[in-house]
Amino acid sequence: MGTLLWMKRRYGLTHASVLLALAVFPFLAWAEDGVAGAAGKAAPLQFASGEHALGFSADGYYAAAPGHTLRVQFCGAKLVAPASANSPARDGKLASLERVSYCGLWDGIEVTYDAPATGILQSTFTLEPGANPAAVQFGYDAPLEISSDGALKVTYERGQIHESAPIAWQDIDGRLVIVPVA
Repeated sequence: MGTLLWMKRRYGLTHASVLLALAVFPFLAWAEDGVAGAAGKAAPLQFASGEHALGFSADGYYAAAPGHTLRVQFCGAKLVAPASANSPARDGKLASLERVSYCGLWDGIEVTYDAPATGILQSTFTLEPGANPAAVQFGYDAPLEISSDGALKVTYERGQIHESAPIAWQDIDGRLVIVPVA
């Protein structure tokens, strides 16, 4: 039996000279038929994290705050409905993000988003033995810059969003071992 592989990314937002730690993967624009109430499409699960509103649907997710909205589309993925144990809305207000999961978004790959204590969003990708990490692809709704360390940067009029290079580790004989990832 093979071993599992995990990948994680962290994001940061520079806004009005304040750096907030974020951990998440990318966003892309929902098509007009993907908005709440449209025929044949489920409304995204929506939560709050920090000062951001987050939305998760079968084809991608978004993070929005005053001055910017970043949308990410899952490219080449199956249309998998996001699942969450907590209710996305209470009394007309967004609930805090706890965990949203996509099981089998790509073959043998589960994606989980949660809100770390010091950030907005964190993504963890669990790959079953034999799963292809290259299958994980995203489309962003904004131009990206890639730094020499592999981090991504999206610039808006009122700030920047930074997404770290991925970190990966593998369970080998019960030990978590860091593995190279691009």
